[in-house]
Amino acid sequence: SYFYRIYAVNDSGKSAPSNTAEAVIVKPVPKAPSNLVIESTAKGATSGNYYVNLKWNDNSDDESGFEILQATGSTDNFSVIKTPTANATSYGINIGSDPVETYYFKIRAKNSYGVSDDSNIVESTIAKPVPKAPTGLNIASIAKGSTSGDYYVNLAWTDNATDETGYEILQALNSTDNFTVVKTPGSNSTSYGINVGNNPVGTYYFKVRAVSVNGNSSDSNVVEKQILNPAPVAPSNLTIESVAIGSTSKSYYVNLKWQDNSTDEKNFEILHSVGNTSSFSVIKSPAANTTSYGINIGTNPTKTRHYFKIRAVGTNGTSESNTAYTDIK
Repeated sequence: SYFYRIYAVNDSGKSAPSNTAEAVIVKPVPKAPSNLVIESTAKGATSGNYYVNLKWNDNSDDESGFEILQATGSTDNFSVIKTPTANATSYGINIGSDPVETYYFKIRAKNSYGVSDDSNIVESTIAKPVPKAPTGLNIASIAKGSTSGDYYVNLAWTDNATDETGYEILQALNSTDNFTVVKTPGSNSTSYGINVGNNPVGTYYFKVRAVSVNGNSSDSNVVEKQILNPAPVAPSNLTIESVAIGSTSKSYYVNLKWQDNSTDEKNFEILHSVGNTSSFSVIKSPAANTTSYGINIGTNPTKTRHYFKIRAVGTNGTSESNTAYTDIK
């Protein structure tokens, strides 16, 4: 500020001063930048950090630089976070690897005399990606627990995500209108057994989805299975105890033994294949609860490898054991 007075002067002296006048000289601050926009929001391929890329119009020719101001969650907490150089018209703001709020930005020019007015405000809400949906959901098997007696629907799927924290398996009964979450397997899971109780009756529908802190993926395909007293639990540990020749008949007997794991089979079926595992046929039907059987393969059996397996037979299906074999020489 400059102050001035004036006096009248003659040979006799100087008059009293006039009133005082003030002149305020304001050195110019830069013109404000305008048209601030968010050109893009991108995630760094290497760093994993998110970048908000700003762009604006530089309307001044005397700025020494700019100040970018950021606020999170509301416009009440702006602070200067970056200072681009003079003549800049764009800048990428690193907001870290875990942005969780709405971000607000504005910009102003500065020089040695001060700062310009602020530009317009722009905002960005970072929508972090949800996991990729699992695919290929299928029912791998249905089994009955040997101890509990409960039935398990064993599901399998393809895990397509790398950022899930887990999965949700959804189940509906008799309709696809009533899905609910029944199990939550951990991350990277690709299979799970669903306990449907010891007397499941009806059509069961299943689907699965990946979950993360950012939300859920789309649902997988839907699979269904009608369960009405499912097939018996498969027998196991089929072995050939011995091969013997009858002293009178001279027939060859292959003596089989197995573990009976079911309580609801009607009977068993023994299957036999000669020389390969592609031509099995049923040759005997032992009664329920049987755990051994001698198979007569004749007095002149083919001199090759003979394969056997056994399956439990129930009202609604069968379940097969492992394959055992013996070489007839």
